[in-house]
Amino acid sequence: MTYTGASRQIVIPKKLHDALGLKAGDSVEVEIIEGNKLLVTPKEGVERHPEIDKRLADADEDIKYVMGDRPGFWVRTARPPMEGMV
Repeated sequence: MTYTGASRQIVIPKKLHDALGLKAGDSVEVEIIEGNKLLVTPKEGVERHPEIDKRLADADEDIKYVMGDRPGFWVRTARPPMEGMV
């Protein structure tokens, strides 16, 4: 048995997580079947790119730093382009 958290997250028990071959950060598709059951399917083909993940995390930190307690205030920062993305 598992529980839902305040942010609607569900923890997949380790035994099931391992049986599905999931790793932290993997994507899954969740759908309702038969009216009241959840079907959780690992999502194939979603590649994660460490450099993009790092830059997104950096951007989130920049936004948090600049916004502080001012929701709706956005600042665009200039960053050098990633290799191969120009």
